[in-house]
Amino acid sequence: MAGGLDELLEETRAPVTARRPWLSEWVTAFDDIRPWGVVAEDEDGLAGAALFAERRSGRLTRMVALGHGPSDYARMPVRSPEAAAAVAGLAAEAIRGRSGPWELRLDGLPLADPVARGLAGVLPLAGIGRGKSSPIVRFSGGRELRPYLSANLHRKERKMENRAGRDGLDLDITVLRSAPEIGLLLPEIEGIRKRRDAAALRGSDLEDPRAALFWRGAALALAGSDALEVVTVRLGGSLAAYLMCFLDPPCYRSWDGRFDPDLARYSPGTLGFLAAIRRALEDPRFEVFDFMRGVLEYKMEVANDAIETEYLRAWSSRSVRAALTAPERARRGLVELKRRSPALAGAWRKVKRLGRRV
Repeated sequence: MAGGLDELLEETRAPVTARRPWLSEWVTAFDDIRPWGVVAEDEDGLAGAALFAERRSGRLTRMVALGHGPSDYARMPVRSPEAAAAVAGLAAEAIRGRSGPWELRLDGLPLADPVARGLAGVLPLAGIGRGKSSPIVRFSGGRELRPYLSANLHRKERKMENRAGRDGLDLDITVLRSAPEIGLLLPEIEGIRKRRDAAALRGSDLEDPRAALFWRGAALALAGSDALEVVTVRLGGSLAAYLMCFLDPPCYRSWDGRFDPDLARYSPGTLGFLAAIRRALEDPRFEVFDFMRGVLEYKMEVANDAIETEYLRAWSSRSVRAALTAPERARRGLVELKRRSPALAGAWRKVKRLGRRV
């Protein structure tokens, strides 16, 4: 049903992370998770679809949207309310038919998703909540970058360029578009990615062989289909920062980026994302620059709007819900404690540093 699914996703303007090339790489890399789905058809062909994946842990079955984890946006595409009702009914029947306890978690859904609403109405203990936001720059003020920048950010860009010049470092910002070029760059990118994550006291997802396989496979697959390009910032010939971006008209989406922590005094990450926004502004296909999920300070310096998402969760019983949500409640409590206590936040950072050394 690949052809029909591609047409349906195209018609419903699904983002890259909900389309088949991306999802195919996910299925290949995370081969310990079983994919399944339901579809509805009408006289014109495929009218709706919902794609899931599940993993069994003892007696517990955990179900997620296909692509869960690295996918900022998920979709259950439908052509009509009737198709949405049919897909929701089929999916609910399959979920309720699982033997033993189960959990369903669907993240990155659009607001008021009709299939999610249908599932929430019939699954036990189901709830819909507001998910993570994606800050965006909506190109409503012309096709030049300056109107979108604060005076402070504009000065910072000039300051960093001048600093590099004074230190004798040639600044080179390039956009790579071909799959061979991007493939040759991936080892260099991977090195910066790991160093930056270590400097930020967080584990790199590339330490997981499955995540690393997906990351490389998705980059090459999308580059090969002209859906990905990479903005690179070099200082004195060394890669200082990179930003992998989806070409997903009308959105130009920032997927993955890092900077070399040894070159942080030149703010190469800032120079990179400003160059990426300029690149999007130059192409009339794009009306939005999407920073993707996560509200971070540097994004909010430029963002003038946001893409909101919602999530759906459901459990087979109250005891399953209580057991599976306990760690999440504990994490939220710790975050709140750190927010209220700078001393505790500092102690936590020291613990993380020690853990990284070990």
